[in-house]
Amino acid sequence: SGGNYSVNSGKDGSVNSGLRYSVNSGRDYSVNSGRDYSVNSGKDGSVNSGLGYSVNSGRDGSVNSGGNYSVNSGKDGSVNSGLGYSVIYLNGKSAIGVGYKGSIVQGVIGSAFTLPVVEGGEIIKMLSAVIDGERFKERTWYGVKDGRLAEVKPTEEQQKQIDKYEATRGLIDSLEDFYN
Repeated sequence: SGGNYSVNSGKDGSVNSGLRYSVNSGRDYSVNSGRDYSVNSGKDGSVNSGLGYSVNSGRDGSVNSGGNYSVNSGKDGSVNSGLGYSVIYLNGKSAIGVGYKGSIVQGVIGSAFTLPVVEGGEIIKMLSAVIDGERFKERTWYGVKDGRLAEVKPTEEQQKQIDKYEATRGLIDSLEDFYN
């Protein structure tokens, strides 16, 4: 555990947490948590969460959750969720994504997602889809547009988060390699 700008890591079953701008990583069945602008990563069966502008990533069977403008990514059997305007990557079969107002999702064949139709700050309907390669394509961003699921382009702020995720992917991969 650490404060702002901390780096925390552990092996299987570890619990790692930090405040703003922290990096938290653990292996299988780890719990990794940070506040705003944190990077949280774990392997199989891990739980990774952060507040706004965080990057949360786990492998098979992980749970990844973040606040507004977060990036949440997981592989096979993972559950990924984000608050408003979040970016959700579904990188494995049977991965599930749930977002809130303005969130966008992309996945691989066999993954599924749910996004809300929001009016006046209230959810009036939930829309769901399975990435099947035909109606919903792999590696294509989807969001809610005019009350329907549609292909979308990331907003400028979401693109900044995508760029941050891509930049931290190397860090996350290095941490995973370190623990293997």
